[in-house]
Amino acid sequence: MPDTTGPAPWLPGGNSAARARNMGALKVDDNLSGSYAGVTPLRDFVLSVTAEPSSAETSPTGRALLYTTISTK
Repeated sequence: MPDTTGPAPWLPGGNSAARARNMGALKVDDNLSGSYAGVTPLRDFVLSVTAEPSSAETSPTGRALLYTTISTK
């Protein structure tokens, strides 16, 4: 990931008009294995991961490298 500080996980805003929220840095080891643990009040959402130039970005600067849909009951 040239010119990046690393992967950043994003959660959607609370409604469709809200901006995505940067959830911090995703820690990746030398084997490129990573994990993330966080808490959100959202029950159904898409968690996406982008490569960011800074961990302080306020919105995603590129396309999602990874994403998953999470749905809870």
